[in-house]
Amino acid sequence: MLAYLIIFIPLLLSSFTINDPAGKSNESVTRRYKLSEFENAWHRGSNVMYVIHDKKVEINNNRIEASLELKNNKENLYSVLVNDTYLDLSSDFVKTILITYDNGLTFEYLVPYNNHYLALENKNKCIIYIIGSDGFTYVCNC
Repeated sequence: MLAYLIIFIPLLLSSFTINDPAGKSNESVTRRYKLSEFENAWHRGSNVMYVIHDKKVEINNNRIEASLELKNNKENLYSVLVNDTYLDLSSDFVKTILITYDNGLTFEYLVPYNNHYLALENKNKCIIYIIGSDGFTYVCNC
């Protein structure tokens, strides 16, 4: 799989500025895309982003312990269970999915989409935080 990293600069809701290293010259690196163009490209990719900012992010204290259940070993697909009930992982319910590794030193954000499973490449010593639209943070220890 080809990995491709861009620098995303959200300035407007209708369009996005992206610093794209595939530009053929310094002048062509900065590109502007319509929201629909960006969404189409995003949904064709692996949907992983890294967020870099200078503000402290606070995760609310309304935490609920959850667990993972393997659904498909070949594709590393997992469901999230809360008290024997499957958690809705679709973009209708989930605001953010954050996975930390190495005691929080390494992390990645997953963008929720219309899927009811998490695809986890590396399930070793991770903690998954799923921030729901109900105001709760669901926490899974891997």
